[in-house]
Parts: sequence; structure tokens; C-alpha cells
Amino acid sequence: MSKSMSKKIALVCILGVISIVVFFLIKQDEPAPLIADELAGEVIVMGGSRSVSPVIGQKLADAYMEKYPQRKIITHDPTGTGGAIQGTDVGVLSIGFTSRPMQDKEKTKFPSLKYHLPIKDGLVFVVSSDVGVKNLSTQQILDIYRGKITNWSELGGADAVITVFDRTTATSPKVTLTELLKFFPEGFQFGERVIDIGSPDGMDTAVETTPSAIGYTSFGTIQLRNLKVKAIGLDGVFPTAETIRSGTFPLYREMGFVTKGDPSGLLADFVDYIFSSEGKQIIESSGFIATF
Repeated sequence: MSKSMSKKIALVCILGVISIVVFFLIKQDEPAPLIADELAGEVIVMGGSRSVSPVIGQKLADAYMEKYPQRKIITHDPTGTGGAIQGTDVGVLSIGFTSRPMQDKEKTKFPSLKYHLPIKDGLVFVVSSDVGVKNLSTQQILDIYRGKITNWSELGGADAVITVFDRTTATSPKVTLTELLKFFPEGFQFGERVIDIGSPDGMDTAVETTPSAIGYTSFGTIQLRNLKVKAIGLDGVFPTAETIRSGTFPLYREMGFVTKGDPSGLLADFVDYIFSSEGKQIIESSGFIATF
């Protein structure tokens, strides 16, 4: 065999090896094909409490869909806890977010609903950033809300009139404080200057932007949204994840959801994910307290 022929054969062999290497490098860069997912054809539809939605409806749902890209979860705009319960009962929602437990009358009216509780949250009184008062007694807060105390100077603060924000009667935080925790006693008379706020976002914005203000909101939401408000101590106990988890801080609420009967299929898998160690990490990194 001539030298020129040997060189040609060697060149062909080298080019062949290079082609094989390039082929496998290209194949490695290609995304792996999705494996068929038996739950991919199902859809979860969620909605309800505005306080619960950012955690379950966004953070947990997004993490789940990132883990299982062929599965679909849709989160509707918030409708409140009452809307969540009714929507789940009629089948519009697979999961209805609730920021309080179901009331006895709701359990009677909607017997097929099952309540799930993954989150505990502090319900804390907050003041605007200019208020120097850091702790109040239960009696002092009640006196503020009944209009007996009207100036921060009466509580050791600056000479400034207190602007008092409350939630409207049917909202979950108000129901929790009045009916469940009995913080506002039965028959409590609110002062004429108290301003009612309908939504949690409205309350947060009102206290955040109004000088010398007081209101109440979600402990977890303060962390999640980095609100520029100050959570005050109650009877010398300050709200922290530890004091809320242990019950040392007395004002807390349940943040859960309802399903119609026992979940199955994709819904059951997502509910299991919420109550998993990964779900717990997402809940607590969002500023809330996991119950499990």
C-alpha cells in the first residue's frame, strides 16, 4: 500500500472518530425527553383566602410544577375564605384556601368538605414605623379600639393622635379575634374613629403609609412582603416563629384549605407534597410556621 493511500485511510479514520465525538457532545446538550406522566392530564384549580394564596397558591404550586413540569395547577384571584368554601363545595375549586377553621354552621352546610391544616400564623398588632411604643397590654389595645386611649403620649410614646384600623366584620382575621380567640369580648363597642379595612393588602398598606397608626395583620405576611411596619409585643410577649409555634404568643390563626372529600390522583399527590419535608421548608422560608 502506498504512503499516500495510508495517509488517506488514517485521515478518514480520524474524521470518523471526530464525527462520533461531536455527535455524542451534541446529544448531551439536548434536553432529556419528558417521561410520560400518568398525572399530566389532570388539572388542580385553587383559590380563596388572600393571605394563604401567596404560600400555597404561588410558592408551593410553582415549586411543584417545576418539579413535575407536565402537571398543571391554576390559582385564581383571591375570593376570601367564604368564597373558597363555597367554590370547593360546588366543584369550581379543587382546593379552597382558608385563613380560619370552618365554622360549625359551615360544617353543617358543607358536610362533604375536608379541612387540611399545614400552616400556623401569628395574628399580630402592628404600628407604623414612626411609633415608638414597642409593647402594649391587652387592656391598652382594647382601650385604643374602644376610643378610650386616643394619643400615643398616654402610652409613653410621642404626642400624636392614634389612627386606628380594624378589619370589616366578616373577614377572617376579625372572625378569629372575636369568635375564636375572644380577644375582642362579646358585645365590645368599637370607637367611632376606628377605620374598617376590607382586605389584608389594604390593612398592610394603611398601617405602612399612615403615621401614628395601629392595626393587625399576618405575622408571616410581614416577613414575606417585607412590610415596613412594627409588630408589637402583647403583655410582654413578642411575636416570633418560636413563640407562635409554642403558643406562648397567644394570638394565632390557622391557614389551611378544604377539599371535597379525600383527595385522589393529582390532587392527592399535591396535598402530600404540601405536607412533605420540602413543603415544610417552603412554608417556613416564607415566614410562616408549619404545623407538621
